[in-house]
Amino acid sequence: MRVKWISFISSRYLFSKFYRSKFIITIFSIIGIALGIAALIIMIGVMNGLQSSYIDNILDISSYHIRIEGDSDYDANLVSSLIADEDIVGVLPFKEIQILVGKDNSDFQGYTVRGIRSDSKKLDPLLFKQLSCVRGNFDLSSKNSLIIGYGASVNMWASAGDSILLTSLSGKNFNILKPSTKEYEVSGVFRCGYAEIENNLIFANIDSMDEDFANVPYVYGVKLKDKYKDINVVERLKKKCDKNIVSWRVYNKSFFNTLKMEKFAMILLLGIIIAIVALNIFYMFKRFVYDKKEDIAVLKALGGNPFDIKKIFLFVGFFIGFIGSSLGLVLGLFVSVNLVYFVSLFEVFFNSILGLPVNLLILKSLPIKIVFKEVLFFYVYGVLASFFSAYFAVRRVSKIKTAQIIRYE
Repeated sequence: MRVKWISFISSRYLFSKFYRSKFIITIFSIIGIALGIAALIIMIGVMNGLQSSYIDNILDISSYHIRIEGDSDYDANLVSSLIADEDIVGVLPFKEIQILVGKDNSDFQGYTVRGIRSDSKKLDPLLFKQLSCVRGNFDLSSKNSLIIGYGASVNMWASAGDSILLTSLSGKNFNILKPSTKEYEVSGVFRCGYAEIENNLIFANIDSMDEDFANVPYVYGVKLKDKYKDINVVERLKKKCDKNIVSWRVYNKSFFNTLKMEKFAMILLLGIIIAIVALNIFYMFKRFVYDKKEDIAVLKALGGNPFDIKKIFLFVGFFIGFIGSSLGLVLGLFVSVNLVYFVSLFEVFFNSILGLPVNLLILKSLPIKIVFKEVLFFYVYGVLASFFSAYFAVRRVSKIKTAQIIRYE
């Protein structure tokens, strides 16, 4: 019985025409929470997708799941033992060096040249899944062939079939260093979706590097079935071989920490939107309680205790948060799934209707990644923000003096 009269009065406050002004404020509060939750889901979904894409590129192309630093000589026994490990799916031996690269008519710049075997597609298929050839082909069968990133090809004005120069310094000591230049041919240009790699990484034939850079140590890039088992695998490998072994968590620690801070800052910034809406709800309920002090006094006189009367306003606050968060959840998920379509519509609107040359759709597809725990957190946050705003606003209900209000007002 108690629940019925509490829900009845709450619904009157929410939907009755007599309280039209409060109903309009309620609608705007619901819209505010819905837009805040939707913005959180969309922005974090896009950020998760982009970060996941960056991480996959870095782990599959640059750092690998585990890096083992070897000697200048190829260690066939180490490779055989790694391939035999049940947790390892790929092992790619390579040499890596920073070197000056350029054309005759361009400035020389520093690039990372990585020497790999010509049959690397068999040794590490995940590497080439991340790379797409936009010019030429992935052919390193010739010793003097190179595969360069798209950004590097633009910087050097080089394409497939062009010749570029690699310059290194050699000498017994620093005072007598002399430049040594060798000509290579570009056999292909790759793209991977990560500008840092496209601008700085060049693949070369490892046989050529063995001849020109014999003292450069080998590095063995290891791919795991489950990258999150890297700690256990590293501990096991350290017992088998006496080499410097680094997992992807350590090798990319600063970069991943930056991504975490970026994500935290974005959640905090968008969370302020809902906090502002919650603050408006707080002042709305505070004014609401003041305007309805006569109703509250009558309810007290009829036997309603202060806690039950508070429940009326708490129910309204919960309703606002629940409806707003539910609408925001549906809107956020719908827009996230169809984000490229909506961006295209904005492009058409600005270009065709307004006549503004706007190019919003830089990518053909946006990698959206929705994490259930994060979406649940945003949803609960929206509901509780409204509920607790109502809770703190209606604490003064118990301070209303029934006899005084009925006598004078």
